[in-house]
Amino acid sequence: MERKKSLGVSMVLLLLGLLCFGILWGISQGYLQQVVSRPAVCFLALLAFLFFGVLWFEQERYGAARLILLALCIVLGGLGRVVFAPVPSVQPTSFIVILCGMVFGGKFGFMVGVGAAFISNLFLGHGPWSLWQMVAWGAMGGVSGMMGDYLSRSRLFLIGWGFISGILFGIGMNVWSVLAFMPDFSWGALLAASVTSIYLDVAHGLSNSLFLYWQGERWERLLRRAKKQYQI
Repeated sequence: MERKKSLGVSMVLLLLGLLCFGILWGISQGYLQQVVSRPAVCFLALLAFLFFGVLWFEQERYGAARLILLALCIVLGGLGRVVFAPVPSVQPTSFIVILCGMVFGGKFGFMVGVGAAFISNLFLGHGPWSLWQMVAWGAMGGVSGMMGDYLSRSRLFLIGWGFISGILFGIGMNVWSVLAFMPDFSWGALLAASVTSIYLDVAHGLSNSLFLYWQGERWERLLRRAKKQYQI
């Protein structure tokens, strides 16, 4: 029963992702601008993604130990970003999100990513970018959980995923900047935004890889020990 329920939610999330892609394509072609404003469409799509992500997490019952550990990881991820705020794009948040997803699964990693973005922006400032960051970090944790077996087997693959996830995060934020500040969405404008932010995106990816290389094994052992001790 639980397996069928999990499969059903996964299919809903997949369909939601396809819907978001379709909405972006419709905006790029100008089809939806005559019906509803572009920011409103994007806002509703992101809210829907977060809603179904939380539903994905809530489909199982969790004990107090798991919830306490989840809260702790969220706080560590959020405060880590605040502490490293003076260094652009360099922070341990993605490092924590990736490891939590890898060790505890995609649902746990998704919630850590969403929560860390929300907590950190309480200090750094909330705005229209907050939902995009919550979705981007949540997706990073969810995908890391789905690839958990591969990431845990190969340290090189884990480090490589850290770099790639940083680049993908930057692309996601570039989509937001084009939608927010450009009069018309186009793939050329997205490419231009990606080129101008390449330094920040590469810095994010490299810092992820560096944290995973330097502290990845130690944090993984710590998280797995907590998982075994508290039967999470």
